[in-house]
Amino acid sequence: MKRKWLLIAAAALLVGVILIVVLIFLLGRGPTSWDGEWEATWGYHDGAGEEVELWLSLTQDEQGNVMGAYIYGSTEGAISGVTDGRRLRGVWEERRISGWFEFIMNRRGDSFTGVWSHGDDEHEDGYWNGTRYSDQKGRPY
Repeated sequence: MKRKWLLIAAAALLVGVILIVVLIFLLGRGPTSWDGEWEATWGYHDGAGEEVELWLSLTQDEQGNVMGAYIYGSTEGAISGVTDGRRLRGVWEERRISGWFEFIMNRRGDSFTGVWSHGDDEHEDGYWNGTRYSDQKGRPY
């Protein structure tokens, strides 16, 4: 009888440990969807010009395609890209200029760091970083 209770206690302990590990893993992952509103900044690596603050609104579909728009001052632009895990790669376009970008979302899903460039040039011209302001339903993040 004593052995039976020891087995039950050991099994309960094992189940408890497994649940804790799963919860830690899930809570640490954060969202991987790019849906929502982001406060962002971009600037040049060489320090030329001023840092620019902008709003970025993104929508991601089930296949990982992302479409969005951004605005800073009176300038409006559009971005589109494809996700690969926490990475978003694509193109930006405003007025008559365009280029590429790459963002990497942090593990919590509340910010990203990135780079951008003009045209098709593989050289990185600057940084583009952001913090999630709200989720896809408009709720503050």
